[in-house]
Amino acid sequence: MFINFFLDYLYKYFVTFHSVCARQEKALERFGKPIHFIFLGDSHTNSDINPKYIPYSFNFASPGENYIQNYFKLKYLLEKTGLPIKYAALPIDLHSFSSLKSERIWEKHDFFWVKYVDYYDVGLNAKKLLLFLKKYILGKFLSYCGNFDYVYLSLSNKEKVRLEINGFLPMPGNFDQKSLKKKKRFARKRVRQHLHLREILSPIAVFYFKKILSICEKNKIKLILIRYPIAKLYLHYAKMYVDVNRFYNTINNFTLNYNNIILLDYHDAFFSMEHLFCNQDHLNIKGSTVLTRMLKDDLKTRLVLPGKRDN
Repeated sequence: MFINFFLDYLYKYFVTFHSVCARQEKALERFGKPIHFIFLGDSHTNSDINPKYIPYSFNFASPGENYIQNYFKLKYLLEKTGLPIKYAALPIDLHSFSSLKSERIWEKHDFFWVKYVDYYDVGLNAKKLLLFLKKYILGKFLSYCGNFDYVYLSLSNKEKVRLEINGFLPMPGNFDQKSLKKKKRFARKRVRQHLHLREILSPIAVFYFKKILSICEKNKIKLILIRYPIAKLYLHYAKMYVDVNRFYNTINNFTLNYNNIILLDYHDAFFSMEHLFCNQDHLNIKGSTVLTRMLKDDLKTRLVLPGKRDN
């Protein structure tokens, strides 16, 4: 019993300490001023939005997150922190509802997510109660089991990527410098990972997306749904797996009964500017600055944003 407690403590201390999610938590605790605008989502949000340019905002997205995690994160912030959140942003990309994301089941990070997620609730709604109860027990009491390779990654600096201001995780690189052959190969591979043999509208993803809509309405939060930029090649290959117009018509139908929602579409805004991408579906540091400034200008016409102007 003591050995288990000791190993569990060491794993949570060292691995959690170096993880992106935990360092975001620490940054949130140190923020020191009201947070009115919270950005939720996956790596698209995390690397594409720089809160430096939107006052009183925080990027609380992390790579691989799904709507289940987004919902419980927002619920936690509203119920446990007392933050005066007025606006929340959420991605609605072609892979956002994919079974890839909702069934990935968060891989090796249950030790982090047990703080936020109601595993019993998810297990019931996903009809996988035993699986999620097992994951809860492992995350809560046996976090080190099967995760020693992640200990190596964490302690060897491979997980210590640099977090910038307010949770933002910039990605270096220039997609435009790759050959056309490599661009096509990378885009095709990424799209297949996201959409090939996947449910495009996973029921559990739809369920928790709708819960996000409801909790925002209940708490009088303006919800910004963002379609993030992708390279033209990504969309070309994605159309082989999904009827894009039909997909977004379905998403629009989910939101019809809500008057607190704004939809912003940037999917094709950078088609002619591949130098602003680090790969086929993430912006680089320069691209994130351009997009965030575009977003701020668009929000100014739709919302009353708090705070000062850009420097």
